[in-house]
Amino acid sequence: MSWKELRTLLHRIFYVLFIFFLIAAVACLPFHKVFAVFPLGLAGIAGLTSVLLDYPWRHLRQSIPVLTGALLYVAALLAWWVSTDKATAADDLRVKLPLLIMPVIFTLVRPLKEQEWKLLLWLFVIACLAFIGTAIGIASWKWLTTGYNAFNYKRLVAFTIIHPAYLGMFINFAICILLTGWLGYKGSIRASTTFTFLAVAVFFIFLMMLTAKNAVLFALIAALVTAYIYARRTGQLVRAAWISSAALIIFIVFLLVNPYTRERFSMLYRFNDVSYDNSVNSREETWRSATQLMQTMPWYGVGSGEVQTLLNERHTANSFELGVEEQHNA
Repeated sequence: MSWKELRTLLHRIFYVLFIFFLIAAVACLPFHKVFAVFPLGLAGIAGLTSVLLDYPWRHLRQSIPVLTGALLYVAALLAWWVSTDKATAADDLRVKLPLLIMPVIFTLVRPLKEQEWKLLLWLFVIACLAFIGTAIGIASWKWLTTGYNAFNYKRLVAFTIIHPAYLGMFINFAICILLTGWLGYKGSIRASTTFTFLAVAVFFIFLMMLTAKNAVLFALIAALVTAYIYARRTGQLVRAAWISSAALIIFIVFLLVNPYTRERFSMLYRFNDVSYDNSVNSREETWRSATQLMQTMPWYGVGSGEVQTLLNERHTANSFELGVEEQHNA
């Protein structure tokens, strides 16, 4: 076997490993973003090896936008440079380093084929459904054995330590995958109408149980936009009205029947209530502290090594004790 043939063979092997670890990362992602780090790192190593065995410059021209976007992470280097606490800043830099490297590796690897891309999308949707099944199963077991109600907010996902906001983003992405596929957009997966609407209904109901407020509102908007596009394309106004009505009915019923869901959404209108559960107003307090900090150092800002300490000082001055306790950052 010549060197050229061996290189081609090794390139294919490492590319297969790249896809395998990428699949593993996607399957882990809904259960917690940290779980996906290990297979994603292995995917990066396999992808980089595949790139080195191939001719990476082949894909550079079509990857310029992504590579340009990756340069935004150079700001992390500046934050390290201006920091007085170099040790803490270096830790921050090590965390952000994969954010710089991974886009570069992924853009140099041969673009995914359509079937590979759709496989990842399908797997992500199934993984989200599997997570929901796991969460409901565990909550049901707790209720049957101990009488403990774990069917809402953080108690619903306590088994995986994932924050409801992250899970809400993942589920919203799964909803968009299914709805764009149902509308026939290129590059998305196409499931049957029955599966699409059953899965979207499950996702939406789970979001209501989770009470991830922004995610619920986004899902509701996605359903309404889908109905609008469908009506414009087909002229089937009645069916589009059913889609819109179903989403609104689920939303309203949960607000009326579930007091916890109603309480969570009412937080959107209580602007003086700063608590661990009321992330809306907690963010407002965090942004206030960050804005005040930026005003004191408008040109270079503060380094990543001492930013949390200085933010805590502003939180204390603003009587935002929760921000100090939970180490809220901006």
